[in-house]
Amino acid sequence: MAEIVASGILYYVLCVAAISFVRPIEVRVLLTSMIYLVVLLTMAVINFEYDLIEQKFASTFSYERYLGEVTRLNSNFLFQGIFSSLAFALTDAWYAAIGVNVAVIAALFLFSDRLRVPFLLIFLAPGMMHIAIFALRDVLLAATLFLFCFYSLSPIKPRIFAGVILTGLLAMQRPELVAIVAVSVVAIKFREFSTLQKSALAVFSIGASLVALPQIPVVLGLPAASSILDVPELLLNFSQVRGDRWTGTDGANTAILGGQLTSIPIFFRYPIQVVAFFFSPLPMDFNSVESVVFLIDSIIFLWLFKVFWRTSHRRFKIFLMAYILINAFFMANYGNLFRLRMPCFLIMFAGMLHYLNSRTIDVMHSDLGSWRRRGGQTSMPKAVDLS
Repeated sequence: MAEIVASGILYYVLCVAAISFVRPIEVRVLLTSMIYLVVLLTMAVINFEYDLIEQKFASTFSYERYLGEVTRLNSNFLFQGIFSSLAFALTDAWYAAIGVNVAVIAALFLFSDRLRVPFLLIFLAPGMMHIAIFALRDVLLAATLFLFCFYSLSPIKPRIFAGVILTGLLAMQRPELVAIVAVSVVAIKFREFSTLQKSALAVFSIGASLVALPQIPVVLGLPAASSILDVPELLLNFSQVRGDRWTGTDGANTAILGGQLTSIPIFFRYPIQVVAFFFSPLPMDFNSVESVVFLIDSIIFLWLFKVFWRTSHRRFKIFLMAYILINAFFMANYGNLFRLRMPCFLIMFAGMLHYLNSRTIDVMHSDLGSWRRRGGQTSMPKAVDLS
């Protein structure tokens, strides 16, 4: 218990210091973030002490990487092992990573410059709070995705160098996310380019696909495809194995369609997976307390998605949809969906933050010009708020 609390407080202080270097922190936001930290730490300690929700299979993998133990299963946990190494060194306990995750989630709230309902709902969503109180890599993965979107997808001032570094960090955690980045960048640039640039990009993309697509199974832990024509079959087989891996185990109670999803042809199965990504559980699978939690998370997700889609720039929309459509293909379990959907909250957070920042700049410029034309005799209106 003490290891979780100590690691949480230490990493929260470090994260606050790091964030304060790149953006101002409003006092009310800081106080809210600190209260949120206490709530998450309390939840994490109670859950760990009383084992209310069992620890996950991969909870110790980052600690193993910190100790230098490398296996096939923990190969993608190196970044989490490095990031949490200070907590591991001070506590010599794998569950110190829980405190690190709690600190990171609580600190991300500091990117908000004001207290707004959408932002509060993002961090109070069951998926966010649930994943935060475990030692999995998903928190750092989601934080990396947030930073990538926040700094690299801005149409005003995209930071290309930061995007390259963050893409490299994504590759260390889940190599398949590089494909999502690549697809998103191509989709974004294709519309923004001239006809000549589009033609050149199309030719380059086709050539790159012929080389890269046979290697896609490699990032999923499979042998490379002998040709591009073999890739669909390999991905379908992988999707089926992944979907059936919990059949006959304790995880089978959260399988989509009671475990029958993978028996449906892919042309009918995939739309169901996409729908379930947005709204879960499906009505025929509503059968437990877990279903209520999934439903609450889905309602919050759908409402935030509506706000996000109405306000955010197309770059963020493209990235979010690429993430959803690619991940939905491999999803057959509500528990896995819960984990995979969590980063979407932070992708939407980045898009809504960009909207507010851009609107504030536009309003300030407009109001300043009007204020000057009126001879500075009236006060300037306040910046636009997010409804």
